[in-house]
Amino acid sequence: MILVFNSGSSSLKFALFNQTANRKLIAGNIERIGLDKNIISFSIGNKYYQEILSKRIKNHIEAVQVVCLFLIWQGYNLSAIKKIGHRVVHGGGKFWQPVKLNAKIIKQLVKFNSLAPLHNPINLEVIKICQKYFPKIDQYACFDTEWYQNMPPENYLYSLPEKLFKEYGIRQFGFHGLSHEYAAKQAAALLGKPLKKLNLITCHLGSGGSITAVKNGQAIETSMGFTPLAGLSMSSRAGDVDANIPLYLIREKKLSPDKVFNILNKESGWQALSGVSDFRQIMVDGGFKVPGFSPRKSKDQRMKSKLVLYRYVREVKFYIGGFLALLDNQVDALVFTGAIGGANADFRKLVLNKLLVKKIKVFNFITDEETVIAHKLK
Repeated sequence: MILVFNSGSSSLKFALFNQTANRKLIAGNIERIGLDKNIISFSIGNKYYQEILSKRIKNHIEAVQVVCLFLIWQGYNLSAIKKIGHRVVHGGGKFWQPVKLNAKIIKQLVKFNSLAPLHNPINLEVIKICQKYFPKIDQYACFDTEWYQNMPPENYLYSLPEKLFKEYGIRQFGFHGLSHEYAAKQAAALLGKPLKKLNLITCHLGSGGSITAVKNGQAIETSMGFTPLAGLSMSSRAGDVDANIPLYLIREKKLSPDKVFNILNKESGWQALSGVSDFRQIMVDGGFKVPGFSPRKSKDQRMKSKLVLYRYVREVKFYIGGFLALLDNQVDALVFTGAIGGANADFRKLVLNKLLVKKIKVFNFITDEETVIAHKLK
């Protein structure tokens, strides 16, 4: 079998496949790691289950233990696992293709932790845990940046001195690539055409979000940049800001670089403007219905959520419109995925309103990065 882990800042997705990766045996997700009321959800075939765990899961080490015990409880023989695949967000320009992991590779990957601070350290933590629990099983890293490795230089190069690119590798990378790749291939299947003959705009919209332009089956431009901080605003990330803002805060206001780093990555985004990072709450405060959520009592809080909602709609429209122009308005499909893009019909309606896409197919579905990883390892 092939086991896949997709670790987020407070979640751990997992999936178990047969050896040819053409059949998913079981898949699941542990949410709210480090918080109260941990949730485990899983699907077997067409059946879906969700439970609130009675014991708090403190960290990803415990989350991996829970997954292993859960798989054993479901009757799977873990000794039959031959490969373990891991999503790693940033390969730093050194790693693009899936790579078999060893101590040397992991040591090199640690150097890129600062480029994806919300993800890479946790990705590596889960890898190290799995190496401890499964020391004889081959383990592989699959990178979010792989989907963007063939972007044209006029798109991935910044208007900076050439030295910064050649010596420091500063360029646009692009992220959520596993999800965008899945979205593009699913769109091709639905259209019944080869991917290499299609132009697409794929939108991965969740607590982190990015939008990608695909021309003749290749990603040519995307909203994220050198790191996953750029582009759309997100749950805790600022998205696009004037590059002089952090310099101003450091030089003029004497904030430390670490403080500014944390502000931009962990203290900004929707939570900075509205006080909440969960977009479901923002939607409800904005007048929409989401099961399990109710509007906050304060009118001021609700108005702040509404501001975030319509600001985010504007950002998504902005990138879609720009990519339509970049693709000469020759687009076969607009694809939405992620917890907001794929699962939130009200949000999609807000984005599509007055957007000139009436002649373009619009698809939405829940992404499956684990399947993409498994297919790379079969």
